[in-house]
Amino acid sequence: MKKSLIALCFSMIALGASAAQAGGLDDRLGAGEVIVNSTKVEGQDAPKVKVMGVINAPMDKVWALVSHCDDYEKTMLNIKLAEEKSRKGNTVVCRTILGLPWPMGDLEAVTEAIHVEEPGKLYSRTWKLVSGDFDLNNGSWTLKPFKGDPNRTLAVYQIHVKPRISIPDAVRDMAQESTLPDLFKHLRSQLEKK
Repeated sequence: MKKSLIALCFSMIALGASAAQAGGLDDRLGAGEVIVNSTKVEGQDAPKVKVMGVINAPMDKVWALVSHCDDYEKTMLNIKLAEEKSRKGNTVVCRTILGLPWPMGDLEAVTEAIHVEEPGKLYSRTWKLVSGDFDLNNGSWTLKPFKGDPNRTLAVYQIHVKPRISIPDAVRDMAQESTLPDLFKHLRSQLEKK
């Protein structure tokens, strides 16, 4: 009896801590913080990166930016060229050229994305590499209303990328920590009213 009471107490403490952490995350996101998490992937040099942020605009407006690769030169960062090669049903093939600073060259990628559209509930774009200057280029955008508010969008961007050029881990990590929050700031600047 005493052991089960102790176990129950620890369970309640763990649940309380989990709830506090979840509430803390919502508070941070609601206050405008962009959260970047990097996870090692077994057998891979490149980590998987997840970025979360709230954009103060309806989901359909955010979706218009992340789902139309023809416009990525304007709507995304560091894209020198973007074109939609084909669209069949919910499958979209895109070609992009990412501009990198000197002395690194530009990187080309052709990706195939699956779009899921559930207006008012969820939008997602999940892609995989078809060809290009990468060994790996998979990722996704997922959009949902933030805490049920139709005028605030929780945007989650996930990427697992390994270009065919040598980039020191420290440089890659620094670039992800600064560039990915800048991407969210750039999207916000196009959508949020001043």
